[in-house]
Amino acid sequence: MEVRIKMSAVETSEQYDYDGTYKLGEQPVHPVVLDALKGVDSQLHPGDIILDLGSGPGRLSHEAPTVNAYFIAIDGDPEAVRQYNESASSRGSSDRAHHGDIRQLEQTLSQTGVDRRRLRGAVFHRVLHVLDPQEQVDVLKQTRRALRPNSTIIVTSAADDDHKAQALRARGLYSPDAVNNCAPVMSGLPEETTFFGVHFADEKHLKNLAKSSHLRLRNQSVRRIRERSGYSDATNSYIFAEFQTPGRLFYAKEKLLDSTVRRVRRRP
Repeated sequence: MEVRIKMSAVETSEQYDYDGTYKLGEQPVHPVVLDALKGVDSQLHPGDIILDLGSGPGRLSHEAPTVNAYFIAIDGDPEAVRQYNESASSRGSSDRAHHGDIRQLEQTLSQTGVDRRRLRGAVFHRVLHVLDPQEQVDVLKQTRRALRPNSTIIVTSAADDDHKAQALRARGLYSPDAVNNCAPVMSGLPEETTFFGVHFADEKHLKNLAKSSHLRLRNQSVRRIRERSGYSDATNSYIFAEFQTPGRLFYAKEKLLDSTVRRVRRRP
């Protein structure tokens, strides 16, 4: 029997163990990510919201407390959501997590009742790489539509120079355009695991994401960073970038186009 492991951001699964063994603070968030979040927060106003998409039990909420904005998190694992909210409440934080699939972001946000006029930023921290390239585009498009004009989207995703990608290349198993099964080259996974999916990105992929999602890639923000694995003592390689949503004119034109398409579809 095949045992597939998927990120809890997209569905309830065994990819991350939230039974109490995960301790917040054991894996500090990289300073590059913290500085980016602080930069976004400094430009916002009290009551503004940053989306934490695929949040897990709340690393960003715990490690990167905001001053002006607060986090609204979405994760696919109910236990992660419970731990997130429990941790935030214990710290007196306004951050809150909701259960949902980031691939259906628009539907999930409508169910949370969040004030979408206050959505001013979003972060995908070590999450986007579990989706295939087209799913990444779809999720970023939904995120762009949810955010206000000139908002920032922070992405940290598995990089193509990661040790798992190198091991897959050595075995002739690597694909740059698909989700790779990393289970054969990973240690620390449950013995029954036969699939652990990761898409590895490079700078070209980020540019393609920006173009396809109608976002602007801040080229000066792109860099490679390294963080410890959640499964072993290995250090993983990630690519970090900041994207910006378009200005008001783009949103106005898109809204007009959507309205026109709906009218045409209603015609007999």
